[in-house]
Amino acid sequence: MTGNRDVVRRWFRRNRIRAAAAFTGLAGFGGVVAGSDDITPKIICFGIVVGLAASVPVVLLEPTLRALNANRPRPADEPAGPVENVPPPDDVRPLPRARRTVPEPLSTFRGRERELATLVDLHDRERSRRQEDKQTLGAVIIPIWGKPGVGKSALAQELSRRLADRYPDGVYYLNFGTAGGARPPAEILQAFLLELGADKERIPPDAPERASLFRSMTAQTRCLFVFDAARYPDQVLSVLPTEPGCAVIITSRRHLDLAVDATDGLDAPLAEPPIDEALDILSAVSDVSWEQEPEQAVEVVELCGRLPSAIRSAGERAALDGTDLRHVADLLRPRDSRLEWLDRAGRGVRERIQSEFRRLTEPEQHALCLLTLVDSPTFVPWVLRPLLNVSQTEAQNLVAALGAAQLLDSAGTDTPSGLARYQFNPLIRLFAEKHLPSTGLSTQQVAAADARLVDAYLELVDLVLGAIDDRYTSRREPHWSPGESIAKRIGALPDHGVRAAHAVLARAVPIANGLGDHGIAWRIAASLRGCVSETARVVPPERLYDCALRSAKADDDETGELDVKLAEAAHLTALERYDAAFRRLHDVITAVAPDAGPRLRGRRARAHRQKGEALLQLGAYHDAVLAVTEALSLAGEAGDSQEEQLARLLLAENHRVPSPYPTYDDMLEGRLSDAVHFRGLLGLSEAARRRRRWASAADYLGSAQRLVAGDVRKSAAVDYRLARLYIGKWQHEHPEATLPLAEPLIEPTTGPEPRLAIQHAAQAAHAFRLMSNPVGAIRARAQVIRGLTTAGHLISAEQLCHTLWTTITTEPAVTATVRDPILARYARAHGELLLRLGDLDAAWRILSHAATLYAANDDWASHREIWGVLTTAQRTIGYPRNRPPSHVERALEDAVARAGRREAAMVVHVPTQPNGSRERTPHRD
Repeated sequence: MTGNRDVVRRWFRRNRIRAAAAFTGLAGFGGVVAGSDDITPKIICFGIVVGLAASVPVVLLEPTLRALNANRPRPADEPAGPVENVPPPDDVRPLPRARRTVPEPLSTFRGRERELATLVDLHDRERSRRQEDKQTLGAVIIPIWGKPGVGKSALAQELSRRLADRYPDGVYYLNFGTAGGARPPAEILQAFLLELGADKERIPPDAPERASLFRSMTAQTRCLFVFDAARYPDQVLSVLPTEPGCAVIITSRRHLDLAVDATDGLDAPLAEPPIDEALDILSAVSDVSWEQEPEQAVEVVELCGRLPSAIRSAGERAALDGTDLRHVADLLRPRDSRLEWLDRAGRGVRERIQSEFRRLTEPEQHALCLLTLVDSPTFVPWVLRPLLNVSQTEAQNLVAALGAAQLLDSAGTDTPSGLARYQFNPLIRLFAEKHLPSTGLSTQQVAAADARLVDAYLELVDLVLGAIDDRYTSRREPHWSPGESIAKRIGALPDHGVRAAHAVLARAVPIANGLGDHGIAWRIAASLRGCVSETARVVPPERLYDCALRSAKADDDETGELDVKLAEAAHLTALERYDAAFRRLHDVITAVAPDAGPRLRGRRARAHRQKGEALLQLGAYHDAVLAVTEALSLAGEAGDSQEEQLARLLLAENHRVPSPYPTYDDMLEGRLSDAVHFRGLLGLSEAARRRRRWASAADYLGSAQRLVAGDVRKSAAVDYRLARLYIGKWQHEHPEATLPLAEPLIEPTTGPEPRLAIQHAAQAAHAFRLMSNPVGAIRARAQVIRGLTTAGHLISAEQLCHTLWTTITTEPAVTATVRDPILARYARAHGELLLRLGDLDAAWRILSHAATLYAANDDWASHREIWGVLTTAQRTIGYPRNRPPSHVERALEDAVARAGRREAAMVVHVPTQPNGSRERTPHRD
């Protein structure tokens, strides 16, 4: 019964004027009949004539009444079109046509499964709501919004393909923009009407009439529309169908407030895809697997800011121009020409950003371009105060406007201050840098803004130091400061603040030294502690720490000099310049007298701990244990609890046992410094890896990665460990992956672990290269070779082996200190490749050499893993035959001989057990 009533109600809603005419006619007929004393045939005929005469004027006035209704003024909250749908008149009714087919899938579309699942779920919920509530009017609306080039159109097309089978009356797509502008509603409506089958000659000329006709033709249909690149709310409202059976997908760069019953769409702007999806897009467009040149592929997608439109342009250069990813990376690396090289086939990222940039007001354009002077990867709106010399409220409003225009991305909430943080997409930042001279700001104005920015940071540092350092007295008058309470919160979490503003702080050191602010200069340098920024305008460390040392001497602070030297040693260790780092640490150790006070002895403990940490990173585990043990003893004497915790964590990781400090509750409740928290997460990851709880190990490393965001050195270290983790997982679950191929490999391994291992190792190698750390890059590339071998990309692995060997033998940074640990990692990767290729005798000798080199440094875990692989091979294929060694093997034999001589020389200094054997403790790679 309810369904019948709804049908009748909808019929009357669509035929109100005709019903009124019929009612008028019946009223006229009834009046004549009721007023007659005797009902005769003549009276009945007369009543019919009167009824028709009364109803015909109403029918003749129907078009006029509808036109007046379409053009009447509407309240702001009423949809632009009529609520009811009117069937099209016979003279414009479309001809019968075949049902539209499902849109073809985009050949280069990859990933976005999470976003697609969210949007499909939102669509289904809205569709169910309309089926349950018959009073709900209007089509289902699904908005997708985000920055230029982020892949909104491709996502909308893929979503329409997945929803197409639910809309049997067709899927209709139209771009609402043209040449950077917005298409008028009348033009959009005409295009849709032609697609729906209307006769072009009979389409009304005015937009309101076309809108009425469009809604009439979509009445009682189930159509899906894609409104791509919508610019303004009015542009969409003029075209929206009102039939509840229809759906509309809307893409736009800004969030459009449509004031209609729309779904929330994605809960945030569409973000750049994660790196694995970006790499897959590059492979799909270039028609070359990114795994063949993984480091170059990672560099290309990062240079493209992970924007799918830019990645497609780069991939087309490889596919259509016949080049490879190495050449594409070389093209895109120079900043001055990168945007020009990405202009291709109508996919110019520069033009898309330019069209949005033009919509900004002049103050907003100035703000966007001046924000590029902030070298740090993220920033808070406060930085616009000194840059534009404006109030805090105006600075916040300008940044919010740039965020709404999708030219700045939200980077979450700043942990210490509680303020919102923002960041640039690399290509948008590059665009803003290039447009800074054309904004009307003179060179002098830009230089003044830059000077005010550094001065504001010095003022903030002065305020923070005054709040947390009893030995420091504030010297600056507050002018730009965000407030003393915020300064105290920043001081409570100093590591986070250093990572967030590292590049600006590094630039401030020589400026403060030149201004005579010596107490600020050396304290900033001491706080950096090995953090490595990802931005380009970084002061050379030699200049930075030289200025800081001079400031500490001018400030007559002995502890300050030691702190600066310790920070410089940490930075040198991050760049794996071990000889220079050890010299700096030796200076600190010898400068502290044995009877010095607790504060100075704490610095000596820190020097020994940093030396042990550097030796662990290097792979010299035996010497590392000695240094860390000494650090633990000194830290206990000095009462330095943080150094004690770090030393215990390092010793536990070396001995492959869980550390009792810190507890897991300490980590969850935030009672730790970033340094202890980070090292604790690494320890938990190692413990989980040893127990083969692979997912937990990866989760701990993911937490460590998020904790140190902004420190490229530590992020690269986490990527290195993730690569090793995924290789170990795959080899444990697929032991045949370490043996010679039983038959030719047509397709490489498709498992996720080898791909993830290659990806993370390539990310680490790329980061180390950006840091100018060739030793770290060599270590990471050895992991790339292992990942390629595990995945079955044997030719690519062999090519990289040749390249890496040349690098090892010619790179000046590969000094005697690092040579043997580097050779051990290379030999392991090369030996596993040879074993997989079936070159058994060479593989046997090289892997045994690698095991010997690991043993010389007390890395018994890697030693055992290698002999485990060789034992499996021996049981499966037997001992290899002999053949002459290659030049690589001869070099490894020399390294093994050197390690043996060094081992013999160390015996007299190492304690022995009662049976005369040396004490050995298990360590890890």
